[in-house]
Amino acid sequence: LQLEVLDQLKAIKKCDESIKAFPGVGAFYLDRANSRVIMREPVKAIVDFNKAAALDPTLQSECSFSCVEIYKKQGKNELALKELDKIPAPAVWKSDQRYSCLRIRALLDLNQKATAQREYIKLRDLCRARKSDRNLALLKASFPEFMALPTLELKAPDTAVPKVISALKTLTQLTSFPTIAQIEDTTGVTLNRKKPQFEGDDRFDGTKDYLYVRVDQKNKKVWVFVNGYECAVSRQALLDGLLIVGDALHKQYGTSNDFLMCNYYCDGVYDSLKMCLMTWLPPARNVQKSIMPPH
Repeated sequence: LQLEVLDQLKAIKKCDESIKAFPGVGAFYLDRANSRVIMREPVKAIVDFNKAAALDPTLQSECSFSCVEIYKKQGKNELALKELDKIPAPAVWKSDQRYSCLRIRALLDLNQKATAQREYIKLRDLCRARKSDRNLALLKASFPEFMALPTLELKAPDTAVPKVISALKTLTQLTSFPTIAQIEDTTGVTLNRKKPQFEGDDRFDGTKDYLYVRVDQKNKKVWVFVNGYECAVSRQALLDGLLIVGDALHKQYGTSNDFLMCNYYCDGVYDSLKMCLMTWLPPARNVQKSIMPPH
């Protein structure tokens, strides 16, 4: 134990030196926060986690999850729930099992059983739709109080699907890279400029309801992430919307149209669209119009 303490003290000292030399690097604060967790300094750890996330937004989900664990141990469930709300939407969708389990437990500790039950049913049905028997077994073992709940069929929420189809269709019909105003008007998402990480970096992002949009102006790329649970845009919906051409039986496929290339990624519940990546290529790189083969 003394050896571990000495190791963490050395690690904290090295982080202090690194932060002094490079105060704008969030990873150094993250490393120091993790050492302070081991040293049982939760208050200082939370300060460092928040600083790391502020300096580097890509660390937000990792920092928030760590803060949630601290708040849970302290019995501060309201703060744990608020911290979960800080996690960016794409990170939530990629790690919904961990996110939802933490949220369910916090709600139960706050005696909000009805809300916790709704969250549990949502996660349970997602596991079933994804045919994830292992995750389903872990979920049931984690929350035995919900074992007696009746089996419910998950119905695909489709009210927002036409809006997503319309937004993607409009973007994929543009012959030149759209302006930020055009993207906002098409998707309904307000975009904010992200802090530059290198010279020439010019990126925007934003989220609303079922969409998360990311724009890279330097490389002329637009990412549109779709929340697969809130808005299940199936492959068939993409085909019906004439957004793609060819075999729709693969997880990833794409099309090329003039100077615009689109790649669609499908996964998860209902085997639905998770992301569409649009790239407007310069004429020299796009020699002829073609259909990309399925991956």
